[in-house]
Amino acid sequence: MNLSTPRLRLRLFQAADINLSYLAWLNDSEVNRFSNQRYYEHTATSCAAYLAGFEGSINSFLMIEQRQDQRHIGTAAIYRSYHHRTANIVLMLGERSCWGQGFGREAWKHLLNALLAEQRIRKVTGGTVRPNEAMVSILESTEMALEAIRPKHEIVEGFPVDVLYYAAYSIFR
Repeated sequence: MNLSTPRLRLRLFQAADINLSYLAWLNDSEVNRFSNQRYYEHTATSCAAYLAGFEGSINSFLMIEQRQDQRHIGTAAIYRSYHHRTANIVLMLGERSCWGQGFGREAWKHLLNALLAEQRIRKVTGGTVRPNEAMVSILESTEMALEAIRPKHEIVEGFPVDVLYYAAYSIFR
């Protein structure tokens, strides 16, 4: 799966993408403030094992890069279930200097539209914890509907917080 937007290119993540910059994102407490990745120490070995899990599967792990200079700014994972005709998107904008510029929304919207156009997908989901205002904004601005709330389900910075689940449906299925 390779996709392009006016400012971004989303392409399959490759082993060569496991570099010091990528490892820095994964181990940055601010980047992963709301992600369960914050509980792990990420190494080149652990990242290679994660990437290997996508090989031969229907799931996709993508690098998000700026088109103008091929600068890596984030990743997206897509987990599909063709049995249920669903897909779930997970997004990380790791390059902090790119926050607040609409790159996450642009990537999310393009992935959402591409998945909803897939013949075997009828529903696309995504979720986040309530305090992650940037991700909530992305989900709501791309017209995903709040489908469920798990009250006080996760602990963020010492406090129980709600987990929000959003969904969008293909109009053709």
